[in-house]
Amino acid sequence: SLQIAGPRNIVQTATWRPLEMAPPVPAEVLHCTPSEVDGISRDTEEELRAFGVVLLQRASLLLRLPQQTCVTASSVLQRFFFRRSLADFDVRITAAASLLLACKLQGSDRRLKQIIPIFYRLHLRSLQDPVHRRRPLPGLDMRGRDALEMKQAIISVEQQILSELGFGASLLRETPHRHMLHFLRSGALNVFSTRVELVQSAWNFLNDSACSSLCCEYQPHEIATASIFLAADKLQIQLPSRPPWWNACYTRYEDMMQIAKSMNALYRRPFPPRWHPVQRKEAEVPGCLRSPETEEPSPTAHSPREASRSRSPKPAPKRVVRLTVGRAHRR
Repeated sequence: SLQIAGPRNIVQTATWRPLEMAPPVPAEVLHCTPSEVDGISRDTEEELRAFGVVLLQRASLLLRLPQQTCVTASSVLQRFFFRRSLADFDVRITAAASLLLACKLQGSDRRLKQIIPIFYRLHLRSLQDPVHRRRPLPGLDMRGRDALEMKQAIISVEQQILSELGFGASLLRETPHRHMLHFLRSGALNVFSTRVELVQSAWNFLNDSACSSLCCEYQPHEIATASIFLAADKLQIQLPSRPPWWNACYTRYEDMMQIAKSMNALYRRPFPPRWHPVQRKEAEVPGCLRSPETEEPSPTAHSPREASRSRSPKPAPKRVVRLTVGRAHRR
């Protein structure tokens, strides 16, 4: 069959067919998530999910990770919270664990000791503290208590993700970006070489769609088809209608329009999404972080080493994670 050069020197064939990837989340779970069972409103859950994805995207930029790894991490995070509740696992720690797992699935060479400082800095930025806006962000002592607790929390949540998703996590390596590029290079939609802006616009729609749970409801090639439809509509580009171009993408018209409607709904939400404290259960589990507003005041120290010495020698309770600003920098 005819060979078509794909992204990153990947050779694809003209007889390509979409593979069945991870199965969609059941409809009854989509309408009644574990977080809703724990009393978290749908709006709060959607904003926390979007917050986690935006956190992943920012961390991926700072770590210089390929987009494929970031999209895989977003899919892992979205699917995990259809199995477990946001009241049990903090979205910030879960985002770091999802990115660590995605790096392993996609073969990206990033270690945990590189991921922890990035998420720590992003946490400081999210505090909206005027001190941190006027000065450079303080570093994180990787031998300090905060780093060790965060490391243990990420490893523990990663194990929980693997326990919940099982071997299905390996099926999340397939991303809609690859399908979109293939469709635009195929014979049915021969617009790649003439309208590069169409590719860029569709790529942007796919990046924004990661903030929703579409990856848990539809297959990657169906999401890619909807992104092409929205990009062509935005740029007023005519695509083949006889036969319908979406048939060449193995997507039904009804599914394409429903996905496009969900994508457009994302732009009516406030951006950037904000983190909200949620009602925890009585039993604390791995991945729970205390909000900075609820932490007890801490004495001032002159260095991270002195700060760790100034803490009480009483060990922290097991399986409780605290992501704090660091006592050496609170003044």
